Amino acid sequence: MLFALACGLAFSSTRIGKGIDSLILDRVAPSLGSPREVDDPLIILVDENDYSSAGIPLALWGDRFVPLLEKIAMGRPKAVGFDIIFPQFTMNQINGEHDQKLFKALRALSNQCRVVSGYGINQQGLLKEPFVFYQKILGPDGYGFLNVTTDEDGICREQILRLSTNDSPRMLFSFSWLLSGAKGEPAFKVMPDWRNPSVFPTLSFEEALKADPDYFKDKIIIIGFDLDFEDRHRTPVSKKGEPGVVFQARIVDAIRNNSIHATPSCPYSLLAPAVLMILFALLLTRRASLLRVIFSGTGLLAGLAIVVFGFLTGGIVLKPSAAIMGIPVVCIARVFQGYLMVKDTFGRYVSREVRDEILSGRVPVDGEIKEVTVLFADLRDFTSLVERTPPKEVVKLINRYFEEMAKVIRDHKGLVLQFIGDEIEAVFGAPVFVEDHRNLAVQAGIEMCRSIEIVNQQIAQRGYAPLRQGIGIHSGEVLAGNIGGGGRMSYALVGDTVNLASRLQGLNRQFGSKIIISGQTLSGIDKEIAVQKLPSTPIKGKIKKVDIFSVL
Repeated sequence: MLFALACGLAFSSTRIGKGIDSLILDRVAPSLGSPREVDDPLIILVDENDYSSAGIPLALWGDRFVPLLEKIAMGRPKAVGFDIIFPQFTMNQINGEHDQKLFKALRALSNQCRVVSGYGINQQGLLKEPFVFYQKILGPDGYGFLNVTTDEDGICREQILRLSTNDSPRMLFSFSWLLSGAKGEPAFKVMPDWRNPSVFPTLSFEEALKADPDYFKDKIIIIGFDLDFEDRHRTPVSKKGEPGVVFQARIVDAIRNNSIHATPSCPYSLLAPAVLMILFALLLTRRASLLRVIFSGTGLLAGLAIVVFGFLTGGIVLKPSAAIMGIPVVCIARVFQGYLMVKDTFGRYVSREVRDEILSGRVPVDGEIKEVTVLFADLRDFTSLVERTPPKEVVKLINRYFEEMAKVIRDHKGLVLQFIGDEIEAVFGAPVFVEDHRNLAVQAGIEMCRSIEIVNQQIAQRGYAPLRQGIGIHSGEVLAGNIGGGGRMSYALVGDTVNLASRLQGLNRQFGSKIIISGQTLSGIDKEIAVQKLPSTPIKGKIKKVDIFSVL
């Protein structure tokens, strides 16, 4: 859980993770609604044609604004905002024919309505406040910072409304917050409702000069420049960029009409969906197959998309990037965990070398003829023990026996094929070929006889009679491979070699022996192993008698 969550959070902090969160908002939100036309704020744009036709520098545009401000004042608007940084100059630079006219027009307008101007804050957190005359005319609440909030990808999705800087002891408010006329201290930031983006009435500078003063009545008016070389910003609904004054208008409209997206803080918007989806992934993939892990992971990603879409439909912005990474991490971990579980389980029945060869895919298990040695071991008089022993105790006894015998077989590079009742079937030399498989099988049989004595000592302490077993070993060719049907397969051996090894195990009752091997097996064992030839005995299914030997 913690590892998947850590991976998700690390991914969400990368440029790709942030890009995914932003892309979902940009693509989905505008598709959930339609543009919303509003009458207020009204935008007056000084575009390149207005600027070119005037033939004067921007620094002297104050004089051009005077007749416009006088007309707007006649209309008695609610507020006027200048998305413009007025120039700074010293007292001896004041131009009576230019600046004083502008000061007078601004003062007259500020007597009619709220007037807000702006200033910029540089990357070092230092601000350049308006000229002292502007401050005196506009008042302490008449100017705010004009900086728009841009995400790492250069798109404006939300706006910071308050902040503090390195050189100002007071809290600074944004231009759009002050222009909206809202009271009190604003939230840290606000995101306009991109489901229904506002479409504002817009006039060019020349159109505004010709407009009837009544057109401005009771409106919030924002005046700004629309120049290609500055102050243009991309938004979720304007990939090519729109004038900064339009984005400021969006924020003003969002604040005044509460037309905003709810943006929960990081612990909720990022962690909540990640924790929820990772928990579901852990539950759904518990002890799951590879196919179920794939389907569960795919389903959870689809479910995450539905959740994010549903919340965004309700105006709440979630950040799914952490969950998008967390779900695959859980699924990959589950697949790896399943592999380790199979590896561990398989390793209980075969040696480590055999297990690793099979799981690596280097051993074909789709059917091949191999020369192997097959071992069968069976408990004697076990049926009578079952009849007089409680079932739970029987299971404990036989599991203890199987555990000890499987360990011996595994230590001698053998593979336990199956447990059949109280019988064990094992093979040496398959699926991984072993040169001395005959000798290893016989050595395993001898060690099994020693190990059963250890088991008997343990069960004797619990008041049970000792177990006795018979072992049959035969070598020869078999067909080895995955055999089965109906979706159930197992690695198995087919052939006369298997049948004969089982028959030899049964002959131990007749001769009172513990281990019987065939002549084919005898040819490959150490000479130090003592054996005794038994009488040639007819065996069911064989025409000729078979040479058999008892291991002493």
